[in-house]
Amino acid sequence: MSRGGMKSLFYKQFLLFLAAAGVAYVCYQMAAPFLMAIAWAAVTAIVIYPLNERISTLVRSRSLAAGISCVLVVLIVVLPMVAVTVTVTRSTIGFLRARNIESIDDVQSIGLWLSHEVDTVTIWIQTHTGFDASAIKDVNVTEVAPRVVGYLTTQTQSLLGGVAGFLFNLTIVLFTLFFFLRDRDVVLRSVRASLPVSDAAASAVFRRVEAVIKASILGTGAVALAQGILAFIAFWALGTGAPAVLAVITAFMSFIPFVGAAGVWVPVAIYLAATGSPIKAVILAIYGTFVISLADNFIRPIVIGDATRLHTLLIFFSILGGLQLFGFLGILMGPVVLAIALAIFEIFRRELLESTGKLTVPEGYVEPESSP
Repeated sequence: MSRGGMKSLFYKQFLLFLAAAGVAYVCYQMAAPFLMAIAWAAVTAIVIYPLNERISTLVRSRSLAAGISCVLVVLIVVLPMVAVTVTVTRSTIGFLRARNIESIDDVQSIGLWLSHEVDTVTIWIQTHTGFDASAIKDVNVTEVAPRVVGYLTTQTQSLLGGVAGFLFNLTIVLFTLFFFLRDRDVVLRSVRASLPVSDAAASAVFRRVEAVIKASILGTGAVALAQGILAFIAFWALGTGAPAVLAVITAFMSFIPFVGAAGVWVPVAIYLAATGSPIKAVILAIYGTFVISLADNFIRPIVIGDATRLHTLLIFFSILGGLQLFGFLGILMGPVVLAIALAIFEIFRRELLESTGKLTVPEGYVEPESSP
């Protein structure tokens, strides 16, 4: 090919690349508002796929099975979440009104009340333990409270988006979930074909991502649910006030490594002791140590075993980063994104080793079957 022909070919390829990049950017902008809904539909499809397959075997129709699975998601997941949200909202309002705070937006009154309670706890700690708690007392709660309340309000609004926004997002998720379940094989074939790697490497990525998603949703979700219920029983029986709110906070805290549910029941136990209920404090401390916190050690191995193989420190920072990037949803999405990144890195490592002939397969090794 002549030099002029090569330049002409280069310009054509360059213009084609620019056109493809421009179209891809426009497509991204069109899909951007729905990416979170699509992501949740994909995650849900992975989790409930075994159930959908059993239903499909019974009804002998993939469309009908996908529809039934979507209805079950609404009945088993969405409606209970709505009920919990309503219960927590009412409990919070009742708790605040009992302390002469008319609204959660009254951050000044909330800050003054919290400041008084922090002073009470600080004095008790210094009196009974000799520990210098002046650092706690120096915290200006009246300034911190508005930020905390504002953050929680913003995240809750973004999560639910109001009634209309919630229903719209739910419709998008269910609509996408239906087609992900019905056309799962077609979707996976399309994704495999678009990946610049071998089918074996693509299958390895799918297995890795599927394992982490199931571990994040089923494993940590089961632990959060169990610890939330156990905490609610304790808070309700001990009369701490707002047991539903404390139970939901406990469930969320259970996702955080190193801290977990103890991040809630320990401060509550200290508060009970500081406000003149030492017996209740001791009961909560014993119950929290041997029932609430130990539930993690029993439930997680049963549900997920060693499915994630992610180091605790990596999970910790992926959750923190996920919270900053995705809000509350980052508790689940953070580890999933990390798992995808690690799987892609592993693919490139394997491809590089295979290309250089340095990757060896042990004798007698059989590649595990991929559920996708």
